Amino acid sequence: MDERRAAVIAVGNLKGGTGKSTIAVNLACALAAAGEPTIVIDADPQLTATRWLRGRKVPASVFDAPLGDFAATPAWIAELQEIRRHNAFVIIDLPAVLGAALASALLLADLMLIPTSPSAIDLSATTRTLQRVARAAEERRVGHLHSLVVPTRIDSGWFDDGGLRRLKIRVPSPLTPPIRRSELFAQAFDAGNWIGGFAPRSPAHRDIRSLMAAARKALKAPPPLPKPTAIRPAAVMAAGLTA
Repeated sequence: MDERRAAVIAVGNLKGGTGKSTIAVNLACALAAAGEPTIVIDADPQLTATRWLRGRKVPASVFDAPLGDFAATPAWIAELQEIRRHNAFVIIDLPAVLGAALASALLLADLMLIPTSPSAIDLSATTRTLQRVARAAEERRVGHLHSLVVPTRIDSGWFDDGGLRRLKIRVPSPLTPPIRRSELFAQAFDAGNWIGGFAPRSPAHRDIRSLMAAARKALKAPPPLPKPTAIRPAAVMAAGLTA
């Protein structure tokens, strides 16, 4: 029996409106279009990724699985572990709140992507998110948890770096190549497509491909993944991610 298990990439920030669903959907589609079976686990009750992907002609699939109750974490984790057996990548689109979904995802993820704009309020939330990631990494007994900050809604120009310099100074984490501000992402959503299908070879598509390369590099040669084990809600709460 093939015991291969997908690499898990969690996408989230403790502030909404940072572009996490855009990142999750388009990264998943880029990976799938490159020949890697990829599914998005939509753990956000808003179900933006589900609306974007379900029933559309896109390369990635989606499974809506919001998680709001710690008592439901063992079943949620078991389901995700089964999904891993049939994919190369699992992308978890997280809600912008502390709770069971974030705690569970950080106990399973190989990589955490944290989208953020250069605004002060986004950077503050990003710092708090990185603190939670560091705490989860300390609690884990197996595997490694890597994290990358994804600069989003960056305005580039001849005399303006779009806030990248501020991000590099304020954020104590490696940065991926930026996702520049583009109306093409919203237009792709409206068209029921991903950026590579809607506007191939556009700057927005190139940005997603650069992000995919950065994520692949971070995941290079990950340690063997353990077999699924029962995880009690109390064990998830012990990660310290609920307060």
